[in-house]
Amino acid sequence: MPGLTSREPRPWAAWTALVLTLVVAGPLFVCLPLTNDAEYYDLQATNVLQGGVLYRDMLEPNLPGVVWLHMLVRTVGGFRSEVLRIADLAIWGAAMALLYSWFKAGGVRPALAAWTVAGCVWCYVSQTEWIHCQRDGWLLPWAIGGVWLRQRQIARLLSDSATARSIAAWAFLEGTIWACGFWIKPYIAIPGFAAWLLAALLVRKPGRVLTDLVGLLVGGGIVGLAGIAWLASTGAWEPFWSTVREWNPLYFQAGREHWRLVRLFGAAFRLAPWSLLVLPAFVPAVLWLTAPFRDRDGSPSHAAKRHLHALLAAIWLGWLAQSLWLQHQFDYVYLPVVVLSFVMVALWVGDWPAWPMRMPASMVFLALALIGSPVLRPERLAVWSRCWSEGSSTAVRQRLALVHNPHWEDLRRAEQFLREHGAHDRNVLCYHNSLVYLYRDLELLPPTRYVYLESHLAFFRNRRRSILEEVRAAGADYVVTDLLSTGLPAGQARLPGRHKDDSFPPPFPDAARRQYPWNLPVVFRAGSILIHRAAPAAAGLAANGDQHVTVPTAGQPADPSQGTRR
Repeated sequence: MPGLTSREPRPWAAWTALVLTLVVAGPLFVCLPLTNDAEYYDLQATNVLQGGVLYRDMLEPNLPGVVWLHMLVRTVGGFRSEVLRIADLAIWGAAMALLYSWFKAGGVRPALAAWTVAGCVWCYVSQTEWIHCQRDGWLLPWAIGGVWLRQRQIARLLSDSATARSIAAWAFLEGTIWACGFWIKPYIAIPGFAAWLLAALLVRKPGRVLTDLVGLLVGGGIVGLAGIAWLASTGAWEPFWSTVREWNPLYFQAGREHWRLVRLFGAAFRLAPWSLLVLPAFVPAVLWLTAPFRDRDGSPSHAAKRHLHALLAAIWLGWLAQSLWLQHQFDYVYLPVVVLSFVMVALWVGDWPAWPMRMPASMVFLALALIGSPVLRPERLAVWSRCWSEGSSTAVRQRLALVHNPHWEDLRRAEQFLREHGAHDRNVLCYHNSLVYLYRDLELLPPTRYVYLESHLAFFRNRRRSILEEVRAAGADYVVTDLLSTGLPAGQARLPGRHKDDSFPPPFPDAARRQYPWNLPVVFRAGSILIHRAAPAAAGLAANGDQHVTVPTAGQPADPSQGTRR
């Protein structure tokens, strides 16, 4: 951590701490289970690699960039979960390498930059598996690379010796980088625009600013056209455009309707102590954004550092705004904001040697970061050697998992039952998002394009009837449900029924048993997971029409973080 003493620490100490972090936490990180979102993107990647069509075969309300990355990783490394988690760690490492290089080029002291990077890595490996292998974290290398080029472009725009051709060429390159991130998740455009706007206000040379903007748009446009060409050549453009027009507005609206202050506080609690730095980060943000306008004198090195600080504050504010007001309230959405908050506070405090509370404050935060991290828990460290010998086995996953949903041993028993009873393509329907693993583990095609059926029924309420009609027409033989996804605590979800013919735990509401899919007969129970006999397909759906009940709260899919243990 930066600022632990008044004496400047040496960079080698930070690199030693980083190596120790990777040695201790690396195997545990790699053997954590994948989140169901990563598994769903894997399923889509597999479908495309085997000749399927993206967006047509499976409903996906997001841009295809993350599926392309999954296709690349899986083509190169295969389909073991450890491969994707290693790729995730490599992507985070690329972001940190770019951050360190940017800081060094911007005049940040090497030791301070090194300790900041080490802190970011500790933050990431200390999070639950729901945070990892997500698009928001994968945006950081593109954002950091783009803003580093933006800082260099500011210097070029302010220099009288820079030609219009060089300005346009470097803007073109920067535009391609932001556009690559855009294909992963379009909200990167908000911090990107904030960085460009800051540059335009600093330069105040309309001709050069226009040349810069044109170069950015042309570079981004070419990457955009390349993506569109891929969609068109694979037959995915029409279903993609249909999704954008017909489904995405409903998905965005659902995020607004489900926005709750309590969920924001819940995410902040689960991301603590790192989330505690978001409010203090406003102080350097204001100081840094105004500094280049207040003080335009000084050496080029001082100007570079002011611009670095200002750009960091600009993308932080842009990221904060889009994560709070444009996105669904999932923990992983807030991770870049939390990490950038730590970076800003670390640089601010690290450059404030006269503050008498610098050492005590740093020590307190360091203690909180170590105590609050699951990495150092004895029960998890006890699995370290098994990670090397077994990899991410069912038993290792169950021991390491920080999210209780699904129960991995129960899932494996359900998979065995389905395998023994002739599961094949399109005859098994996984109702809850947490069960999507069964499709790939059993090498099955889903019966409909609504793979996240639980979420699709909740988010696209005006389409429930048509979705359920397609489910009925698909005629799957088995429907698999997960009691943990209803919001029941793990201890209650795995309780036996009141008698031998009762497949539901006593806390499960009687009223819910009369609603689809719970009204279907249960043929097998593996702890928290139920396997229902769906045939005849119309029986379970006809009684409910377009009704949908999520237990215990209606109309909103279960939040995986409800089962998080920190």
